[in-house]
Amino acid sequence: MTEKYDKNLEKQRKRLTNVFEYLKINGIKQNEICKNLNNIIDEKNIKLNVDETTLSHYKSGKIKYIPSKFLEVLHEAYEINPEYIRLMSSDMFDDKEQNTSILKNLLIVGKLYKAKIINIST
Repeated sequence: MTEKYDKNLEKQRKRLTNVFEYLKINGIKQNEICKNLNNIIDEKNIKLNVDETTLSHYKSGKIKYIPSKFLEVLHEAYEINPEYIRLMSSDMFDDKEQNTSILKNLLIVGKLYKAKIINIST
């Protein structure tokens, strides 16, 4: 049971990393993510601290559990579906059209990245 639970946590971290990669591809840097999330946190008076180190620890697993409050704030700021990160949905966003365009963008970026690796290594 513990092994399966740990694998689910690892998958959640991977999905969160995918979200940050998507935001980065779209020009939103990690420090800007922190600023936007903290603005919402302050507005709503939520007890949560988000900085670049915290985000890195969520992704790496140094902070084992991704707080629900964090996912709620991430949803409010960027319309990221919390259920996607919790492994209860395959859609990163609530909006199906947005999900389709994201997948297309990630495929294009993946192909460009792969081509760049091939060009560098040859």
